[in-house]
Amino acid sequence: TIKSNATVLAGIDLNKFYNITITRRSLTPSGKAEINITVPEPEILSVYLNLDPSSVNQFLSTNLRDSEMKLLLKEEENIAYNQAYEKGIIAEAKESARKSLEILYSPLLHNASDDYILNVIFKDKITEGNGSVLLKG
Repeated sequence: TIKSNATVLAGIDLNKFYNITITRRSLTPSGKAEINITVPEPEILSVYLNLDPSSVNQFLSTNLRDSEMKLLLKEEENIAYNQAYEKGIIAEAKESARKSLEILYSPLLHNASDDYILNVIFKDKITEGNGSVLLKG
């Protein structure tokens, strides 16, 4: 067996899409202008293994072929991926992304003359515009 610690990173990939829709207050049920920021659903972006030195020595002293070693390392990555997923890394990434976007856009809302509601929306894909700013109303 391989002894390792893993670092699993999750987040949103803004290279997929990023959309901002602004709706005037006269067009919303709440009577407040709305800013909707649509981003991809969070996902696990990478898994890094930090192998224990004793495991590395054991690993290298075997008669395993390169392809077999790569397969064992891939299995370790999959275990780390699944454990992080089961522990809720996606929900944590979603909350972190929401907070980050709210912090990023809050200065704009505080300096605006209208009352705005900021909504962060997570989607698997976007059908309307790609990386664009859409103004409605």
